[in-house]
Amino acid sequence: MKPLVILTLLLLSFTSTAEEVDQTYVNTPQGWSMNVNLGLASINSDLNSQGLGDSASVFGLSFDQLNENKYLSIFAERVSFEDDYSFSQDVVITSGYGGSSNGTEKSEASALSIGGAYGFAWFVNENKSMLYAQGGVNLLLDATRGIPNCSDCYEEDLDVSGGLFGRVGANIFIDNIILGVYSSLALSGDVESNFGIKLGFQFD
Repeated sequence: MKPLVILTLLLLSFTSTAEEVDQTYVNTPQGWSMNVNLGLASINSDLNSQGLGDSASVFGLSFDQLNENKYLSIFAERVSFEDDYSFSQDVVITSGYGGSSNGTEKSEASALSIGGAYGFAWFVNENKSMLYAQGGVNLLLDATRGIPNCSDCYEEDLDVSGGLFGRVGANIFIDNIILGVYSSLALSGDVESNFGIKLGFQFD
């Protein structure tokens, strides 16, 4: 969490001071971008009964579109939960050359989050920075506790749900590169909040 906070402070500092350094006006960023997102989420404490902790790491991709001041986001992310009920299992590890070996692997508790958000953007700092607010919905799919990439291993289903959320964030644009921070708060569902950073590339 501490590295995310430090990066956020640096980004916001850059956003607020860049205008003093460079007064060059640029066109309003428009079109599509692809972004890599990394976040830390807080989880509904009711999930403690399933052995899940109060936080999770979030990693994934999003495709965002700016159309004037309208801001659309579509995303797919892996949510990796803290897991108090993790287990180990003996497995046969195969290699790409046809060989195999015995080993022990530890389970992971995770889910796939897919969803979208829509809202509005406000451009500042001569259009080199952007603030935005969005509302959205996400679905949590394939929520399981099991051994990753194992076809015959024991697996448990987890009862975890997505829902509605609100999100605010800030981006800075360096040519076609996008650096951003965001914070979301759930209106429903089990992922109560998510604070993260993103790195993107604007291709249209």
